[in-house]
Amino acid sequence: MSKVVSILEKPRDIYEINSVASRYKSKKVLIYIYDQANYKFQNLKNYILEKKIQNINYKIINLKNINQLEYKWEKITNDYNIFVFPYQSHFFLCKKIRYLKKLDKKVVLLSNGTVNCLKIYELILSSNRVIDLLKNLFKFFYYKLVFPVDFCSYVLFPLKVSLAKKTYKVDDIKLSNSKFKQILINKRIDTLFVGSGKYPDKKTLEYYKIKNYCYTSKYLIKKKIALVNGSPIKLKNLVISEEILNLKNIKNCIGILSTSTFYALLKKKNVSIVDTEFLEGNFFYKLFLKLKFNRIKKI
Repeated sequence: MSKVVSILEKPRDIYEINSVASRYKSKKVLIYIYDQANYKFQNLKNYILEKKIQNINYKIINLKNINQLEYKWEKITNDYNIFVFPYQSHFFLCKKIRYLKKLDKKVVLLSNGTVNCLKIYELILSSNRVIDLLKNLFKFFYYKLVFPVDFCSYVLFPLKVSLAKKTYKVDDIKLSNSKFKQILINKRIDTLFVGSGKYPDKKTLEYYKIKNYCYTSKYLIKKKIALVNGSPIKLKNLVISEEILNLKNIKNCIGILSTSTFYALLKKKNVSIVDTEFLEGNFFYKLFLKLKFNRIKKI
């Protein structure tokens, strides 16, 4: 029987992990959550349990320090046969990939959004610093050539993940918060603002002729808040933009070049790119994302 172990860093990861579990009909999933400032452990745990698949036993552990896995590694490798690692893997995990491949274990990559759809040369040219360049070269050499990662369930499929042998589709992303969903429907919200560095002002709303909108960002997600027509709505649980974009009443998406706007484009929404000055990365990174975005838009 297939058993999955993974390290989760952000809310969207659970969809990729669940897709892996579904693909292999796993009945047991062990998830370690990084103890980090971005998202509180309990918030992520509640979010995972909200998205859980029926008939799967989830075990969720707060990972204080990546090296604490060292003491449990032998037992983990004996009990589990599918390992799902984040793209920004700690060197500890990179070293373990070689060991896992020798044991004929499946190694799956957790994506980190748009950066994973870049080709190898694009990824290297997009490096901001020398240290980033060295890290990207190492990942290419290690993940692609020496110990290739078996696959990645990618939220931006059919785009391909360059560092994985194969790329698969993520199972349906759905908004579980029925109360918030009903608010968006009742208020006839048809536009989602995502990822920009500032709230949509009156000038922006007039320019795009928007009357009813929802605004979300990483900062608001962490606070479990969304803005609906400028008013804050307190959420029971975390809500990510991809969940909102899957609602039928959402027709438009406005924001910076990001995983969310790429996802909206792939979902055939009307997408407008704004606030490009808030997009992190060097000249090449921004250029490659713009070119890829425009190519998808023409399809």
